[in-house]
Amino acid sequence: MPLIKQDALPVSRQELDALRARLQQAYQFELVVREDQRFLFLRSPRAEPDPIADLEDCLERVPDWAVNDVQDAFLLGDLGSFHVHGSTLQPVLDRRQRIDATLLSHWRDHLDPHYGLGLHRIAGDPLNLVRLGLRLPRDRVADLDEADLVRVARAAGPLLETGEAQTIRLVYLLAEQDHVRLGADDFFSDVRPRWEELQRPPPPPPLEPAPPAARVPRRRPTKVLNVRPALDIETHLDASLNPELDLAQLAEAETRLETLLRERNFKIRPRVEHESTTYALAAERQHGYPRRVLVKTCPRLARDDVDLLLQEVRSLEADLLVVVILDADDDARRRTVATKVKVIRPDEVAALAL
Repeated sequence: MPLIKQDALPVSRQELDALRARLQQAYQFELVVREDQRFLFLRSPRAEPDPIADLEDCLERVPDWAVNDVQDAFLLGDLGSFHVHGSTLQPVLDRRQRIDATLLSHWRDHLDPHYGLGLHRIAGDPLNLVRLGLRLPRDRVADLDEADLVRVARAAGPLLETGEAQTIRLVYLLAEQDHVRLGADDFFSDVRPRWEELQRPPPPPPLEPAPPAARVPRRRPTKVLNVRPALDIETHLDASLNPELDLAQLAEAETRLETLLRERNFKIRPRVEHESTTYALAAERQHGYPRRVLVKTCPRLARDDVDLLLQEVRSLEADLLVVVILDADDDARRRTVATKVKVIRPDEVAALAL
């Protein structure tokens, strides 16, 4: 089993064993700096490294910053390891630099600076690698933001669909003033999720709002309780009736109605006025139906009065207007059937369903 001589190692045997343990996957590397010298340790894809083929293959995958000014390299395998002296290493690095310079010059001259890309093989490359160049409209590669990365994915993503990405070994990102050299696996692992996101169908447009119903839904009343108190009750006394007796009957009915409403969890406000109309009571509760109730008292009710009451209850958005009367003609009572106006006599208060 070929071994590296101890005097050629820049690290101890213990450090070498630790390096081999860290570099588990093929083509992994680690740069070791000792004073002013730089040494590159490379994980060979073979159990016993090939000092020529493996060296060229591994070095192509190492970024520029790691190979600059390297003195020696060490190929590590499970069954053997090789020390590559600088005299052997430098011609390989020089050839790599010439190939990269030729490609970069060609791509800067021919690729669209707004995310243009091109695939290339170059003469003189012993590995005959397929390389991808991608131009960027930025001064430096470090200036890329998320929007740029999405555009890069849009440019390079189709190579994943066609399968060409599998043939590419190296990727060069070219800005105006610098470039970055990447392994294709690292590059496409970043491109793939963004490309898949771009391929997803857009969300469906929001549904068109349904056309309004012919009848506008009733809004929650806001006008019933927020009105100023009235000073006196509106009465329409008929001269043929006994005014004192009539007032007493209506007042007693009003009291029973107030008690009934409180028992049904209504909050009561007495003697309220809206515009030119006075209501004996205004009641409101949070749950159940009806939620908004108005109470009005008057001795007599005619058909024309009912039409006015129906207009009032609609304008105030109340659920129910209870009208306590002493007398009503039959036509007036029929007019209130199945409406929001409920006409009752004082003796019918107890039977009122709320």
